[in-house]
Amino acid sequence: TIEHFPDCLASADIVLIVIPSYAIDSFLIQNYTLLKEGCVLVDATNPAGGKDLKGSLEALNITSDQWVKAFNDTGAVQEMQESVRSTMKLTTSVCGPNDQCVEKIAALAKYLGYSPTIVPIDQYEYLQSCQDNISWEWMHSITVMMSLFAIAFTYVTVQVSGRPYFQWYTLLARHSSKMFAWTSVWGFALSLLPGTIIRLLKQMTNIVTPPRFLIWGCSIRKQV
Repeated sequence: TIEHFPDCLASADIVLIVIPSYAIDSFLIQNYTLLKEGCVLVDATNPAGGKDLKGSLEALNITSDQWVKAFNDTGAVQEMQESVRSTMKLTTSVCGPNDQCVEKIAALAKYLGYSPTIVPIDQYEYLQSCQDNISWEWMHSITVMMSLFAIAFTYVTVQVSGRPYFQWYTLLARHSSKMFAWTSVWGFALSLLPGTIIRLLKQMTNIVTPPRFLIWGCSIRKQV
């Protein structure tokens, strides 16, 4: 309960900060002195142009290096898409000024089922903004689906434009459902194709490393 919150802070070895980034200043002002000595603060926020934990510590003149940036590069979408039976683990980058704290949080991430990657502190700005934009998987899958829709649109347009009494203003009203349906079916089929080809190649040629374009296709199949 909220009444026991100060006691929890006083006994915690690790505090995971998952509040909105604009509230970090208030959290530190009210609770920093309550933290246990040696407690590691884990910043999982994405400031979207504002301050994160590092910026708040500097603004409040708190010189502690007992903090780590982690878990901000994974979100609800990735968690919901992850299968319990999947052999692939969610990845997260871990970065901070104190090596011992970084190793501790990397071990925690591994215990929780993640595949942690330790990022040098000089690359912190990259990690800080890793979810300020759409990931490459979503950008590539959007490009693929828009390309499929363009093909479906072109095909349907050519097909129906030659019919007697065709009127252009009826194209979208009467045939858009067909365009979307074909795009969806083709997208679903395309998402299954890379994995199927890789399985066939492994069965027929004992290939160890599949071609890069097939790995790319497997990487975006959930988004597609």
